[in-house]
Amino acid sequence: MNETEQLLNKLKKLGENDSIEAMDLFKILKEESKNVSINTIMGMSTFLRDDFRHIQDKYKDHYTESILSQLLRINEIKRDNNVYHTKIDKNKFNKAISNITKFLNYDNLYKGEDKFNLISILVTLYSSFLIKKPIHPVGTTFPGENLKVRDENGEFFCPAKKKQINNPNSLCVFCVCKED
Repeated sequence: MNETEQLLNKLKKLGENDSIEAMDLFKILKEESKNVSINTIMGMSTFLRDDFRHIQDKYKDHYTESILSQLLRINEIKRDNNVYHTKIDKNKFNKAISNITKFLNYDNLYKGEDKFNLISILVTLYSSFLIKKPIHPVGTTFPGENLKVRDENGEFFCPAKKKQINNPNSLCVFCVCKED
């Protein structure tokens, strides 16, 4: 069983609890983040630049940098010493784990890139359930005119969410962004 599968099993087990304490999720994410080295993160940069070669040139560099900045949130998890006192919505959490599992099974785009998958899960759950930030960082540009993730007084909006919300290869369903 690879690291991603082990993490998903821990998360599924957490989802079986009567209630889900945010701190319990944080402990799992923090522990798993220790398995990600700086060399792994550097390798992700090369991997993403190659994987995003099909994106239009005018968006490619910015989008790649946005995704890399999202993945670098792994360092934020490692440094985070907060105590999270809230409860996590059990239905939303289990839906997220189900969607992540479908995402990994549906599109083998990242098959063989276990560390990428591991980082993506850690950062996505940390962003969505603990720090309540968008999965794609504010300022991420999508193809089209002025299509960016934006922050308006602490409310986040994403121009891609409406089109991607029902896509089985999307994690938008539990992102904190509202449709733009």
